[in-house]
Amino acid sequence: MSNSPLAKYKRLSKKYSSGRTYNHKTYKIDRITPHCIVGQWTGKQAADYFATTDRNASCNYAIGKNGDIALVVEEKNRSWCSSSGANDARAVTIECASDTTHPYAFTQKCFTALVDLCVDICERNGKKKLLWIPNRTKAIVYSPKPDEMVLTVHRWFASKACPGDWLMQRMNILADTVTQRLNKQKIEPKKEKVEDDEVVDKTKVLFNGKEFEVTRIMKDGVNYVKLRDLDDVLGIVDVDYDNDKKLPIIKSK
Repeated sequence: MSNSPLAKYKRLSKKYSSGRTYNHKTYKIDRITPHCIVGQWTGKQAADYFATTDRNASCNYAIGKNGDIALVVEEKNRSWCSSSGANDARAVTIECASDTTHPYAFTQKCFTALVDLCVDICERNGKKKLLWIPNRTKAIVYSPKPDEMVLTVHRWFASKACPGDWLMQRMNILADTVTQRLNKQKIEPKKEKVEDDEVVDKTKVLFNGKEFEVTRIMKDGVNYVKLRDLDDVLGIVDVDYDNDKKLPIIKSK
């Protein structure tokens, strides 16, 4: 069983179980479990941490904020990562750099490296399809076909937010992108599927001591106001659109 050539840094943790066994049963790799580190670390920082921590924790790979990949536990061995020995015996576990607060977002470089690493893991293990089954019960009992790899997540095995809502909202994109690359398919641009957490309402704003009513869009704890409201209600800017340049035009009055 080989390790990924994408890992350019290697510092092995001593916190692992030899072989891919659990409860006296040996497993083959048919799962990938991405995690969030809860810190915008480099891969080296993560590997150094797992090599020196007193915690009984490790992972097979760590991906840094800049997309660098480190080997922490060789693929032939079971890491201690997902609060489930049964899952870790079957899974390649990957800790990914993330923000420290909800929704624990990854950088684009980290996510791109995660896709690359998943493709490599699947190829070396003879898999042609990476599956995301959102239903926990169905995913855990699913028996993959010989050419299939299944994504699992830490929150299914413990009361944790890991891998964070940012990645949970992109698991289908991860699975689809990896599968397309494994089968050499052309990857079409695809909109990210996110939870419908937008709230649109009317609110009042004070401008130069006067109240004006505008449309407010609330998303991820941030308030947004439409530019055209500034034009129509406040009368302080002209808003238009340049069809040739495909850009909004904003002019002060």
